[in-house]
Amino acid sequence: MKNLRSIGRIALLTLLGLWLISIIGLVVVGVSQATNRAFDGEVASTEKLAVTPADTIFLRMRHNNEYTGRTWRSSDFRLAYDNNRRIIVGNDIRLIVKSTKDSLGKIEILKTSEGKDYQDAKERAANIEYSTSLIGNELLLDSYFTTDSGYGYRDQEVQVTVYLPEGAVLYADDNVSSFHRNADYYGDILISGDEGHFLKVLENETICEDCPVDTWDSEDDSWEEGDTDDWDASDDFNAKIDVNGKEMKIRVNDEGVEVNDEKANRIKIDNNGIEINQHS
Repeated sequence: MKNLRSIGRIALLTLLGLWLISIIGLVVVGVSQATNRAFDGEVASTEKLAVTPADTIFLRMRHNNEYTGRTWRSSDFRLAYDNNRRIIVGNDIRLIVKSTKDSLGKIEILKTSEGKDYQDAKERAANIEYSTSLIGNELLLDSYFTTDSGYGYRDQEVQVTVYLPEGAVLYADDNVSSFHRNADYYGDILISGDEGHFLKVLENETICEDCPVDTWDSEDDSWEEGDTDDWDASDDFNAKIDVNGKEMKIRVNDEGVEVNDEKANRIKIDNNGIEINQHS
């Protein structure tokens, strides 16, 4: 221990100075980053969509293997090249489907970004590149957006709202599911889980035209899914219910209604009136 020597006052002061410079540098960088994201800017565009109330529209997300293999929503970004131009690629796309009473549909694209001031944020939003296309009855939406790397990543996002006329039928591909997981706040009429079904567009809602229908099976007192046969009114309807711990049986047929409890008491209602039989 006696052989250890002090590094000296000058060296100590030098290290202290370097430490202070590092701390100051980190503070400056932090303030700069916060300043560059202090404002939000947005740019919106709307165009007609050649979809009528009599049409069936197939909705699908498309991706570009050269930029990204992802077909799901993500807040991550990565760098890529487009003809030797360095670009930023992101997948933060929000999809919303709404109904409209207009005779034609429309599509609204809202691009947003952050910036050091409002004008800077709006310029970054305006330089987001995003595409959609309607080919026949198939509506294709890019699952990604791009922007020049010179604009940097400033939490850029794209919101796509598709307005379909009431009466049209929507079939959404499974690959749209992660893009429209929206809160009720957004008024999205495409509900998660309805992908892969034909949905009739009504006022602010859809009705599934090919979903399984729940029907009652009177033999085992349970609901069955997928049986779409009409109920035959001539068949007996039987059910068991529990009333304050006592089992009661209900039977309904063409003759009327009959209720029996576990003590063999019976109430029968038919065209002749009400008949009550009590078991003593």
